[in-house]
Amino acid sequence: MTYNYYEIIFNICSLSIEKGTWIELGCHGAHLTTRMVGLFNKAIAVDIEKRFSGGNFIFYNESTDNFFNHFNEKADAIFIDADHHFESVKKDFENSLKILNKSGIIFIHDTDPISHDYLREDRCIDSYKIIDWIKDNYKDLDILTLPVDEAGLTLVRRNSDRRVLELI
Repeated sequence: MTYNYYEIIFNICSLSIEKGTWIELGCHGAHLTTRMVGLFNKAIAVDIEKRFSGGNFIFYNESTDNFFNHFNEKADAIFIDADHHFESVKKDFENSLKILNKSGIIFIHDTDPISHDYLREDRCIDSYKIIDWIKDNYKDLDILTLPVDEAGLTLVRRNSDRRVLELI
C-alpha cells in the first residue's frame, strides 16, 4: 500500500501551521500548489519549465537559485522537489531555511526511494543524502522521513519552534 504524499502534506499544513505563504520548488504540473491556493493566503510555484496552464497562484519561471536571489519574504511551508541532485537539494534546503517563518515546515520529496530503479538520473538520483546531511549539520532541527509513495517524504522543522517552549 502506498500513500499519496500530496494528501499528507495538505493535511499537515491544514492542521498545524500558519497559513501565510506556501512555496513549491519544482512544481511540474503544479497540482500540489493548485491545491494549496485555498489553504494559504499566498501560493507560489517555482520551476524552470512551465508544464501547466492556468493556476490561481504566483509562478516564477526560473531556477530555484534565481528565485532565492530576489525573493525576500518569509514562508510558512516549503516543498522541495526541484533538481534531485544532492548538492541542489542541499542548496534549496539552506535557502528555504533562511526564509522559513517561526513554526514553519519544510517538506522534501524523494528522500527514501523504494528501489534501485528510483536512484536513476530521471528519478530521485541522490537526493536521499539530504537526510544524513541535515542530521549532521543541523542539530537544532527535528527531522522525520516517511516511507510514502515510491520516493519518500521528509519533514523538517526547528526544535525551538515547539509550542510548549512558550509555556515553560
